[in-house]
Amino acid sequence: MTDYELTEGWLTTRSPRARDRATAWGRPARREAVQRIGNRLWPSVPALDQVDELAEALVPPAAHGPDQSGGHVRVRDWIDDPLWSDERAHEQLWELDLVVDAGLTMPIWDDTVADVVAALRRTRAFHSVDVHDLDTGRRDLRVGRPLDRRVAPAEPAVGGPSSRMVLVLTDGLGVAWSAGTALHRLRAWGHDAAVAIVHLLPAPLWGISGITAQRARLRSRSPGGPSAAIDCSLSGDGGLPVPVLELSSRWLRTWTRLLTRSPAWTDLQVATPSPKWTFEAGGADLTAGQRVIDFRTSASGQAFTLATLLAAAPLNLPVIRMVQGKWLPLSLPHHLAEILAAGLLRPVVDPAGVFAPDRITYEFLPGVRRELLGLSRRRTTGEVARTAADCLGHYLECVRDFGEVLRAPATAEGTALTPENQPYNEVFHAVLEALSGPYLGHARRLARGLGEHTGS
Repeated sequence: MTDYELTEGWLTTRSPRARDRATAWGRPARREAVQRIGNRLWPSVPALDQVDELAEALVPPAAHGPDQSGGHVRVRDWIDDPLWSDERAHEQLWELDLVVDAGLTMPIWDDTVADVVAALRRTRAFHSVDVHDLDTGRRDLRVGRPLDRRVAPAEPAVGGPSSRMVLVLTDGLGVAWSAGTALHRLRAWGHDAAVAIVHLLPAPLWGISGITAQRARLRSRSPGGPSAAIDCSLSGDGGLPVPVLELSSRWLRTWTRLLTRSPAWTDLQVATPSPKWTFEAGGADLTAGQRVIDFRTSASGQAFTLATLLAAAPLNLPVIRMVQGKWLPLSLPHHLAEILAAGLLRPVVDPAGVFAPDRITYEFLPGVRRELLGLSRRRTTGEVARTAADCLGHYLECVRDFGEVLRAPATAEGTALTPENQPYNEVFHAVLEALSGPYLGHARRLARGLGEHTGS
C-alpha cells in the first residue's frame, strides 16, 4: 500500500522508486504527486523541486547581507526569518513585476507558475513582487489584473525611484508571440525596466514556440539599470535586447550577473522578431495522418507516447495529469506542450475551464485520435480507457456505462446517446473500434447512433 504524506499542499509518496527511476535516467529526483478526482486519489505530475534556488538566483549581490564570517547570507537563510525588517529592504536593488502569460496553453503550467510566484515572495529578496497576467491569445495584447487579485496598474509599473525588473513567464505558444506584438510590448517596457523572458520550455524546444532567440553578447552600462542601458553584439533591427532564459538557476544567475556586474560581457540568448507558424493557425491543409506522421518524426519520445495514451480517454487537465503520472511518471508539462504546439490537441473551453473534471476540455483535431490509437498497443489502449472510466465515472453515468462495456463487452448494454453525452460517445466509439474483437458490436451501435445524431 502506498504511504502518502502532505507536503506544502502536495500529497507525495515516501517510496524511493521515483528517485531510483530518475537516477537511472540521469535526471534530478522529483517528488511523486497525487490529485483528488471525485472521491479517490490519482497520480499527477509532480511540482518543482528546489524552487527556492530559482528565486535565489535572481537576488542581486547587493541584497546578500554579510554574515559574521565575512561571507554572504544565502536567500534560503532569510526565508521566514523573524528578524527581517523594513530597514533591510533598502538593500534591495529591484522591484519585481512578474508577468504571467495567460494564453490558451498556459493552464498546463499553473502549478509551476504558482511555485515560482510563492518562492519569489517567500525569499523577501525584492522590495515588492507584483504579479500580472498577459493575454497572448490575441494580437492586441492586454495586461490584465494581477493574478493575486490585488489592485495594481493595468501595465507593469516600470520607472520611478526604484529600479525595476520585469520577468515574463511564458511557453511562447500564444499568437501574440508569433505575430511579434508581444516582443514589441516587452521592448517598450525595457526603456524603464530590465526585461527578460523566462521560457517554460527547455531551450532545445524553443523552436516549436513563437519566440525566436539568437545567441548574443550583452553588457550593461549601468548596474541595476533598464534594458535600454544594455549593449548587444547583434545589429538586429535596432530594438532593445530582451534576453530569453530557461527556468533554471544557471540561466537566471547569468541574467542577474549581467545586470549587476558591468562592464563585463555576458553570453545569453536574445529574442529576435521572426513571425512564424504556431498551433493556432499552422498546418491547416494537413490531413490527420500527415499531422501524426510529422509529429512522430519531430517530437520527443515522451511526447509521442503521451499523445497515444491520451487518445484513449476523454480529456480534461486532471485526466491528462493522471495519465502522465501513472504511465509516464518522468514526463513534464513541456511534453504536453509539444502536443499542443503541433496542433494535434486543442483546448475547447476558456483557460479557466480546463480544470473541470466533469467535462471534456481538450479535444484532438478530427481524425487525429484514430490515427494515434492505430499506433498504440490494444492492451495499453484498454488499460488507459478503463482507468479513465474509473476516474471520471464518479461524475458521469455515460462514463460508468462505458467502463462496464470495457469490463464485460458480452453482457454490458452501454449507454443511451443524448446531445449531452455525444462528445464522450465519440471518444468511446474511437476507442472501441481500436480495441476491435468483442468490442466491435458496441462500436457499430455507437456509430449508428452518432450518425443519427449528426444527420450523416
